[in-house]
Amino acid sequence: GTVTAFSPFDARADAEALRKAMKTPAEVQNIK
Repeated sequence: GTVTAFSPFDARADAEALRKAMKTPAEVQNIK
């Protein structure tokens, strides 16, 4: 998130979104 104060929750959410964005279709299918 674009919050001025550091927020571990927002940072974790951003990391999770980035991780999902980098996943390939094959990896996504393997998770299901």
